[in-house]
Amino acid sequence: EMIRGKVYLDMILDELGRMDARGKTLEINVPSGAVSSVIGQHKVNKTLILEKSAAKYVKILEKNDLKEYNISIRIN
Repeated sequence: EMIRGKVYLDMILDELGRMDARGKTLEINVPSGAVSSVIGQHKVNKTLILEKSAAKYVKILEKNDLKEYNISIRIN
């Protein structure tokens, strides 16, 4: 579970490196069953995503049409 979470975290941070989310809301869509891995134990991954992106808020949502280890990110 922790390795899976690290893989998702690396993918998300890589994507966010090409975006400007400062002060905005991130909507991160992940495959079914991956929300817990993405959030991380004790919300560590979610906290890192917020810190690295400088976003105001992050929502992590399940999308049934995404395959394992695929993500999509929207900035609002």
